[in-house]
Amino acid sequence: MWKVLEDYIEYLGFSDFSQGSKGVLKFTFKNNIINNEQVYSDMLIDRNSTTRLYDEKLAQNIFKIIKDKYVKTIENVINYLEKEQYLS
Repeated sequence: MWKVLEDYIEYLGFSDFSQGSKGVLKFTFKNNIINNEQVYSDMLIDRNSTTRLYDEKLAQNIFKIIKDKYVKTIENVINYLEKEQYLS
């Protein structure tokens, strides 16, 4: 999700996010593109923790979080980008 947000803010003419994902999240939160920076930070942490995940219980827990929390968060970003006519 942070890569999509990075593409969008570059499309708006902003760049130089040397802090990577954290810089993008801070910028989009400050500019009211996202409304809960912590959820996006949690999403990044969970994504990174599943890169080489071999723990079935942890995988199931993260799947539940994705389903119950992150899907709605991602839908909010998609709706915002559609309203801004960035996504067709």
